Amino acid sequence: MEKTIVRLAQRDDYVDLAVWLVGVSQAAEQHCLHTWSGQSAEALRQQLLGYLDDSELWYVMAEQGGRLLGAMGAEYDESLGRGWLHGPHVTAGDWDAMTAALFERMLQALPASIGQLDAFLNIENRRARSFYAQQGFVEREHLNHEFWLLPGDRVVEGERGCMPVGRQQEDAFKRLYDALFSKAYYSADRVLQMDSHHVLVLAEGARVLGFAVASTEDGEAGEVQFLGVAEELSLIHISEPTRLKTRSRMPSSA
Repeated sequence: MEKTIVRLAQRDDYVDLAVWLVGVSQAAEQHCLHTWSGQSAEALRQQLLGYLDDSELWYVMAEQGGRLLGAMGAEYDESLGRGWLHGPHVTAGDWDAMTAALFERMLQALPASIGQLDAFLNIENRRARSFYAQQGFVEREHLNHEFWLLPGDRVVEGERGCMPVGRQQEDAFKRLYDALFSKAYYSADRVLQMDSHHVLVLAEGARVLGFAVASTEDGEAGEVQFLGVAEELSLIHISEPTRLKTRSRMPSSA
């Protein structure tokens, strides 16, 4: 039997890797939200290469005889000391052994400044959830769900009182955002500065009653990343996504 090789993905690998990841992610039991959020293989490749070029991503691959059997990735932000894991994804061979090898190689590749790792998994991806638990990750008590918006559900700006945030509401938006998402990966100021993110608010003059922060990709797809409501108006306190698994980074050998 040929030896399984675990290695860092090179730039040329991302064409085939993106196609493979999209195929693997179709099944809920293999789905990881950071790996794939519904885009085409080409769109995913461009996204991953963008992160790679900005030194914000590593992917590791497991191959046997040139055949791709497994992969795992991580987006990371050195200034925050945080990383967001993609996968693990394994389609053949010894799942436990290959996943452990991919994870160990990933830890070696990540910058030493990354002290916290998180993974967002489909609730049906029980195998990966169990793997992370074995590695010392802690699953939050509550689970959140992903909802898909169909074209017919689109709301035109201004309907139902929702509108783009204006200068009059910026300070109130920042206060509410920071109160609800104090540990988010983007600050309120950063969100307002990013061309890829859009802030919609429900407001009464300068008072912000609620907000939604959405990101878009090439005008073809997008996602609501943050949704908040003033606490006095809701019986439910909205906080950070709770399908989060997190742990302090464990030392890895060189």
